[in-house]
Amino acid sequence: MQPLTHRLSALTLTRCFLRTYFILAAYNPRGLQNIGLIHALEPGLAALYGQGPALKAARKRYMRHYNCHPFWTPMLVGVFLHLETAIAAGKLPAQVITHLKDSLSNAVSAIGDSFFSGSFFVTWAFVCSALCVTSLTKAAILVTLTCLVLLQLFKVTFFIIGLTQGLAVLNALRHSNFIGWGDKLKCANALLCVCFFLYAMPLATTSQWATATLTLPLAAWLVGKRHVSRILLVAAVVAVGMII
Repeated sequence: MQPLTHRLSALTLTRCFLRTYFILAAYNPRGLQNIGLIHALEPGLAALYGQGPALKAARKRYMRHYNCHPFWTPMLVGVFLHLETAIAAGKLPAQVITHLKDSLSNAVSAIGDSFFSGSFFVTWAFVCSALCVTSLTKAAILVTLTCLVLLQLFKVTFFIIGLTQGLAVLNALRHSNFIGWGDKLKCANALLCVCFFLYAMPLATTSQWATATLTLPLAAWLVGKRHVSRILLVAAVVAVGMII
């Protein structure tokens, strides 16, 4: 297959990548992130199909429901542009997008929820919280800046992998073992949680530690099983703390 760079300029690809930062800007209850996805793909689709019925047909392929973890969207945009290049060249049928879009987005979204939302962001928060309670505010700022840079590098890297490898990116995901790394981070988060409370409550009594020990699993049960809002729980804990 002809390399993507022969069909899409570096400027066009850069515009597509930058638009992935606005994937949630037009979030809607019917198609969720579909408008944001079309907006991100628009420069590439216009370069491939020009202005006319072919471009309208390409846009229509992405009008259906689309929902994915935002950090994986750059990779999927790269994959879709890779496939659209093959479709424009007549090497793949257009129906391939319809068949693959939902399955791809659902698969990588589950990885994103587990690794980023359920593990990495929690580790980030615990590390910064522990540094702040020990008066190491500058270190917390440095950790935050480092994590922000790493996340941008992650987006760029997987955007390029999606562009160059297409569906073969699934092999890269399988070997990367994000789910396994997420599980390791969850174990580290449990230790970080204990360290945070050791620094946050250095003079805590046995009864206070017992209360904290019982409160955490109770909160996990309420969120996981009873679907109670996390924000509501945090507000309740802060209110009780202020009363006490």
